[in-house]
Amino acid sequence: MNLRSYLDKSLRPLLYACCVVFLLPACIIVVEEDDDDDDYYRRRWELELIVYSSNTYAPRDGDVYTITFENTDVFSGRADCVQFDGDYAVGRTSTLTIKSLNADSPTCGVDSIADMYLDELASARSFSGNADELVIHLDGENNLMRFRPQ
Repeated sequence: MNLRSYLDKSLRPLLYACCVVFLLPACIIVVEEDDDDDDYYRRRWELELIVYSSNTYAPRDGDVYTITFENTDVFSGRADCVQFDGDYAVGRTSTLTIKSLNADSPTCGVDSIADMYLDELASARSFSGNADELVIHLDGENNLMRFRPQ
């Protein structure tokens, strides 16, 4: 056996080991996880409209109809002159269940949609959206509430 073939056989494993040690880490791709949940949680959402039974209801002043979901499964908000809070649960397929809804009981003005807002919120079934829009889907086909960030 000559020196060249001996070096080839003995250095080959060392060469492979160096490649693994030095080149393999350079091939690892780091992917930052996109946590879309942060788009919904811990933000105050302002009501744009309610679509219910083929009718559209828009509040005169959307910033008095709000909701904020905390990722601790509690929410709070305002429905015109009524403050409310409650508990909710989110399923794996974006299902939304309002487990409890507690509200003050003052009577708001004639143009108020507070009662409708709270009644329909209690019937929430799922949600969708992004950082610019939150849609809560309600009981009944095509019934929904659309919100924008406040």
